[in-house]
Amino acid sequence: MKKTLIILICLAGFICKAQPGKEAWHWRFGKMGGLDFSSGQPLPEAGIPAQWYFPAGCASISDPVTGQFLFSTSGNKIFNRNNTVMTNGYIMGPAVSKSDQHLIVPRPGDPTVFHVFSTLWGSSINPGIYHHEVDMQQQNGLGAVTISYKLLINGPATSRITAVRHCNGLDYWVIGHKANSDTFCVFKVTSAGVDTIPVVSVLGVVVPYVPWNSQVQVNGLGLIKASPNGKMLAVSVESAPLPVLELYDFDNSSGIISNSNTITYPGKRGPYGVSFSPDSRKLYAIPSTYVRDTSFLYQYDVSGGNTSAVAATETLVAKVARSYGNNTGGLLDLQIGPDGRIYMPRAGGDTIAAIIDPNNSGLTCNFTLSAFKIPGGYVGTAGLPNLILSEHTGMQLNVPDIQLCSTFTTSVADAGPGFASYQWSTGATTQTISISSPGQYWVTVTSDQGCQRTDTIGAYVLIPIKEDTVACDTFHVNVTQGGVLQYNWYDGNQIPIRDFTVSGNYFVDINYVNGCGIRDSFDVTIVPSPQIDIGPDTTFCKGNLILTAFNPTSTYTWSTGSSASSIVATQAADYWVLIKDANGCTDSDTLVINPDPIAFSFKMPNIVTPNGDRINDEIDFGKLQLSEFKIAIFNRWGQQVFASESVDGIWKPNVEDGTYFYTAQYRIDCGVDTKAQSINGFITVIK
Repeated sequence: MKKTLIILICLAGFICKAQPGKEAWHWRFGKMGGLDFSSGQPLPEAGIPAQWYFPAGCASISDPVTGQFLFSTSGNKIFNRNNTVMTNGYIMGPAVSKSDQHLIVPRPGDPTVFHVFSTLWGSSINPGIYHHEVDMQQQNGLGAVTISYKLLINGPATSRITAVRHCNGLDYWVIGHKANSDTFCVFKVTSAGVDTIPVVSVLGVVVPYVPWNSQVQVNGLGLIKASPNGKMLAVSVESAPLPVLELYDFDNSSGIISNSNTITYPGKRGPYGVSFSPDSRKLYAIPSTYVRDTSFLYQYDVSGGNTSAVAATETLVAKVARSYGNNTGGLLDLQIGPDGRIYMPRAGGDTIAAIIDPNNSGLTCNFTLSAFKIPGGYVGTAGLPNLILSEHTGMQLNVPDIQLCSTFTTSVADAGPGFASYQWSTGATTQTISISSPGQYWVTVTSDQGCQRTDTIGAYVLIPIKEDTVACDTFHVNVTQGGVLQYNWYDGNQIPIRDFTVSGNYFVDINYVNGCGIRDSFDVTIVPSPQIDIGPDTTFCKGNLILTAFNPTSTYTWSTGSSASSIVATQAADYWVLIKDANGCTDSDTLVINPDPIAFSFKMPNIVTPNGDRINDEIDFGKLQLSEFKIAIFNRWGQQVFASESVDGIWKPNVEDGTYFYTAQYRIDCGVDTKAQSINGFITVIK
């Protein structure tokens, strides 16, 4: 029997998300603007304080797994999910302007850390691109800013910033642009953090820099948007002297930007809002008239890639008056939602415009000027949350194992189409190989962009995998395998993961999708784990407390390094022991000896009565928990009658009654605290 294994791969080895996922379920924008996409459609989100204002440059992030809202930023502040300023959340100060852009990027490999990037462009005060860091483990899950105001680009930088997923499916590229320059700076974000040395590409137009309070018609506002497949960038320049939209190719394996193509808008202002369609085959832009009284929504066909022919595909989708009244605001920004539609805020109003079918050509994209209203005081501004649209998961390679029933026959392993090259462990360089003997095989594939993936394939005959075993208290068994159609246990249960607490014979029938079936049977002997208790916690600074963990046929591992069944605890500390019996079952216990602060209240005894009644016949210095001790005692004529340098010294006077003078030096160590002192005084002897 010859079995061919098939892997489905989208877009030449890449699995792509056509639109943002759960990380974009919750939006914050405008004045009191909030949308919740968790139901599959955008619903207004209540509870946003009236004083919170999210201008053109804003960003929001939700948990990519659960969709729970995490935090948002308006530029100078970061807000937690309770819509209050996060701990250390005042990040940029008053210098930030409504034209500055912000972006939230998760740290690869750590779902609790996020990087917040901010442009400080619309101000003459310390312009540049800055990086902040948020740790969501802080403040009981509400998060805190742990790094702020870290400079990445020093000097004027435009308001444009976006991110693209690296072709490895793990890392990110954060893309910014210097002002008064044709220079792109691309920063790599990895599990180690932000690489502050950028990949630099110099091409395209020189984007002007003029602070916000200067000549608005030449300030060069605009955005950078990436295509969802991560291959193209669109850069808008909202300017009358420079009314352009630029297209670039982006290499998400190297971070290099190339191949600049320009679309111009004679007699108009260049676009501010720009967005690719979810399928990366269309591009939308919104230029306006010179005096900004009309917005134009254009569609372009970029299905053939970034070429000079894109401008010729221009289609006017809508023309909207741009007066600033309720529900009459013009179109400014565009953003793809988690539902695959493109949304546009209407400045000064409470309605949201939308492109319902943005992947469709021309007017069949179904533009609607008033898709829905946001009640409760919402007022639109120029922007919607800045999202990572190029969130494709990168190259995916998952060649299934070859599972055969009773005998091994030649089978085919298929790494899937669309890769530039293949390298198998057998030396083959083809998409598929024939495997004629059991074993472990691997294949490495390389994309057109140079990214690589390796997968290991097991080829074997299916046999029972569980053996007879002895378990401590509970036997946890997991018979989960790939290619299984159904699990059928002896008792009718069909869950592959079970816990058994009673000794016996158990079996499960496993039916595979290839028609094979096996019975996995095993004997389980349940034995009790040992139980150990080394005593209750206590308090002292110095002592001789015996800790015993004796259990027959067991071995011992103490926190002190001892392997005996008992130890002597002599000072304040945490003591633990791990025991293991002959069956390999274990138990552990911890005893805490806390420092005794009373020890620091040490006072020298001032009377002793050595009359033989065994009551106060002597002074036992060993009871005082001293770490160091030195004492000398003198009679009234200055003659020394006793001396000791031992912490366990004992003075049992054999002198006549009277008053004796002493001098002493001592040190008390208790936990991490120490007290040392020199003292003197008198001791009275009465027989």
